Amino acid sequence: MSDFIAELPPSVTRIDGLDGGDALRVDGTRSSGVVQLHGAHVTSFVPVGGEEMLWMSPLAKAGASAIRGGVPVCFPWFGSGVSGEMKPSHGPARVVPWRLVEADDDAETVRLHFELSHADVAGAPGGDRWPEGLVAHYVVTFGEALALELGAVNEGSVDVTVEAALHTYLRVADVRQVAVEGAEGSSVLDQLTGRTHTQDGAVVFDGEVDSIVHLEDAPLRLVSRDDAARSLLTLTREGSGDVVVWNPHIEKVSAMGDVPDDAWPGFVCLETANVRDNAVTLAPGTSRTMRATYVPGE
Repeated sequence: MSDFIAELPPSVTRIDGLDGGDALRVDGTRSSGVVQLHGAHVTSFVPVGGEEMLWMSPLAKAGASAIRGGVPVCFPWFGSGVSGEMKPSHGPARVVPWRLVEADDDAETVRLHFELSHADVAGAPGGDRWPEGLVAHYVVTFGEALALELGAVNEGSVDVTVEAALHTYLRVADVRQVAVEGAEGSSVLDQLTGRTHTQDGAVVFDGEVDSIVHLEDAPLRLVSRDDAARSLLTLTREGSGDVVVWNPHIEKVSAMGDVPDDAWPGFVCLETANVRDNAVTLAPGTSRTMRATYVPGE
């Protein structure tokens, strides 16, 4: 396993990850989990005394591909980018190893700090489209909640425009029986139709959903449709202008080679993001950080 830092705290253990890659096992006082170095990809988060929060496809692979499930990091573009011409989809950050530069813990949390630069993606698909002065910082904190901070710094001499999304797959018993509250009245781009509408009521999943909700930092709640007072999870955000809400449903999943045909009811994606019209332009010497906190059962 690669040596990225001199020492790990007792709560962090180096393990073999997906497809024989490197991973870090976290065993904190409030939660446990796993982060793959491939994509700095969180593949497990379990609160002490609770259940797994993240969904992972049983067909997930690493290698040259993105890992299906957990928390893929989409950066420095989303989908095919603002121009519609960028490859690979969602950028190279999710398909290359990140450098672990710091790990520490205390009585409440375990914190892992990763970095990725132009040099780290050299030779990878899309690496030639990564701006030379762009450095990504990603901090994953395991506590009572899963806290994610994705920062971008422009150390170059020209402006850089980036998109970012934390493509979080949340485990649910049946997506048809849950709803997302907090987006009411927001402007929504339906990526299935290309049309924009105002969200009326909670978001439900009676068919395929692929929407960009323009929502500045407001919290969202994942609730049971049978009992809206029963919150399954709360997502709070900072520095984020969008939330992507997605589930492929029965027709789309049949074309996805890394998701079993019957697996789509078991997850919903709530992605903290800055994409499309909310893409961030960084002047030389400036930075921007986007934060997401997933709190189970709040």
